Amino acid sequence: MYRALWALLRPYRFVLIFAVILQAIAGISSLIPWVAISQIALSPVEQGNTWVIIAFISGVVWLVCQTLALYLTHQTDNQLCYQLRLKILNKLNRLPLSEFVYAGKEGIQKIVDRDVRLLHQL
Repeated sequence: MYRALWALLRPYRFVLIFAVILQAIAGISSLIPWVAISQIALSPVEQGNTWVIIAFISGVVWLVCQTLALYLTHQTDNQLCYQLRLKILNKLNRLPLSEFVYAGKEGIQKIVDRDVRLLHQL
């Protein structure tokens, strides 16, 4: 199963790796404001402005990296579901007409929706 999934995700591998790296950067930068708060409490008043600026910059980095990672993963998910729908439709084109008569419109639609929904959850 993992080989089939890896083969399916192969065209999107670099985008997903980049999204994971962005998530890691966002996770690390989300901790910096907490460090800055502790340093503001411990340091003299003159150095407090520096820590506020550092906390602000790390908050902006967190927001940008988090947003970009979520955008990339959702775009990849949309492209992957579209690719899967096309493959399913190509296979449905090769089915004999008797399959459609036996399963009916709802039966074929359930099969396609279930497969795409399961991939989206994965």
